[in-house]
Amino acid sequence: MQEDMEIEEPLGVLYLVGYIKDYVQNALIDLIDAHVTREAPKMVAEQTRQKNYDFILISTLSIGSGYAYELIKWIRQSSKTTIIMGGPHVTALPEECLRAGADYCVIGEGEATVTNLLKILIKGEDPSSVDGIAFFSEGSVIRTRQRELIDLKVLNFPDFSLLPSDSTYKTSIHIQNSNEKALPIMASRGCVNDCPFCSSKLTWRRKLRFRTVGSVVNEIEFIVMKYSVHHFHFQDDDLLLNRSFLRSLCQEIKRRKLDIKFCFITSVKAFLALADEEVELLQESGMRVIEIGIESLIPEVLQYLKKTYTIYDIPLLSSRISKFNIDARPLIMYLVPGETYTGYRNQANLFQETLGTTSYLKKNWNVNPFVFTTYASAYTPLPGTAFHCTVNSLGIQLKQSLKDCSTGVISFLPNSLLEDCPQKSGKLLSKNIHELIKQAKQHSFFPLNICLEEYLNVVWEKIDAIRTTKEIANELYSMYSTKITYHQTLTATTLILIILAESGFILSN
Repeated sequence: MQEDMEIEEPLGVLYLVGYIKDYVQNALIDLIDAHVTREAPKMVAEQTRQKNYDFILISTLSIGSGYAYELIKWIRQSSKTTIIMGGPHVTALPEECLRAGADYCVIGEGEATVTNLLKILIKGEDPSSVDGIAFFSEGSVIRTRQRELIDLKVLNFPDFSLLPSDSTYKTSIHIQNSNEKALPIMASRGCVNDCPFCSSKLTWRRKLRFRTVGSVVNEIEFIVMKYSVHHFHFQDDDLLLNRSFLRSLCQEIKRRKLDIKFCFITSVKAFLALADEEVELLQESGMRVIEIGIESLIPEVLQYLKKTYTIYDIPLLSSRISKFNIDARPLIMYLVPGETYTGYRNQANLFQETLGTTSYLKKNWNVNPFVFTTYASAYTPLPGTAFHCTVNSLGIQLKQSLKDCSTGVISFLPNSLLEDCPQKSGKLLSKNIHELIKQAKQHSFFPLNICLEEYLNVVWEKIDAIRTTKEIANELYSMYSTKITYHQTLTATTLILIILAESGFILSN
């Protein structure tokens, strides 16, 4: 991880801690966030040994699972403390986590399950009575029945008191030129959508639940008063899905005269469903930024992603952003099944023609046709998702390690691009090669030990409307095999062809 990357407070863990304190008497809790301390697993394990904890709870995403497994290994060398694991990765792969050394795995939503499990273990009773867990018994994995999701009305505020006052946490609401502290918050859990790339439904089961408006605003007011924080980042999957709740929330923030600013993520469909007065109400109550999950402007990709909006909704989106002068950040993905080079060219044109006309994006984001190198995140097969289950039938999985489960790492190339046959559109490459090289250099995935200009020219020479991407890459690998691996060759070739497509040099045959 880059040292200057944003690190948000572990909101889920902090809600869990608040819940445990409410329901487990005399619970004394410490928090070690290795994501912030950057300490080696051996050092963290030594801290736990010195404290001699009764229980150690470890929450991890897939990208951090290797660290978690190493931590468990070191803990086991000097302690028999009961280890409980939870989080999205554990929900997807509980047996793997048990084999890594966890005593119990919490599957799904954690508050009620962890609390119930702790009470049972403290009493020395049979853990098989606890819903929502997995554990070993006589060499076999026991998985108890699924636990019902909790009523969010009983959820207490997150316990920020456990965080160090001089922490490096930096929750951002993306307000330009603002260094003010921000904190995360959640008003709901779950999402009604069924996106193949999303792991949210592993935990929330596509059941959308909202807290009460009063509890959310109470939490905001508490944070303002206690911590003097006025910026908030809602971490809901889509804050706009319940318009009645949204209106009540904004009205209550205004009624209490809370001087706050906030941002959230939403979808194209949910944002377009708002009435004009609802957008105005959001702005009046403190909305400053919206991150909109556009995902793609390629029709075949939207169909694969099960989106209910189409590219014909994008001009409407652009019009609304312009009308209210909204700082709307587009969230785009690339290397998704269904992509073609013609699709990339059309997407670049549509992106520039529609969102490029919006006043805010045009002024502050310098909208250009290079959607891929400027705005996009890599499509990633997270464990437990529908995409992960079908990844090998949809393309080539470049990386198998769970530490690469990040949208900042290219771990997959779709067959739709690998089998596409690019053809030249008639433009001369030589006049624009320096701009293309500039765009390519913005991307961190090109091997450092190849000359990009030379590589790009060789790719260009081999584009003949007959060779597929994979065939072009195979020929380049025979030339550069001493410098780059086969997967690097596939990746570099595909990315260069995407840049050529977005700049109008190639189409699909």
